[in-house]
Amino acid sequence: MENITRRQVLGPLGIVAGSFVLSSCLSKNLASAPDKEKKSDFPWAYTELDPEITAERTYYDCEKGHCMYGVFAPVISQLGCQVKLWLL
Repeated sequence: MENITRRQVLGPLGIVAGSFVLSSCLSKNLASAPDKEKKSDFPWAYTELDPEITAERTYYDCEKGHCMYGVFAPVISQLGCQVKLWLL
């Protein structure tokens, strides 16, 4: 009789379980197409940002937290000022 390790058993079982999970997720998303387009219930209207202010804030915020923070912080802070939304 050949010795079978746990790794040899659990490996294929993990692949089978993962494929079942993925196939069940995909089939629900593909089968349930929306009948009508729903209007967004988002509470805030579109707000334009001033490109000059955003560029200036990006230049200074890049030094604080590198490129990702330099792009994210000016946009969110400017939107927060215009929409009057302050998150702590």
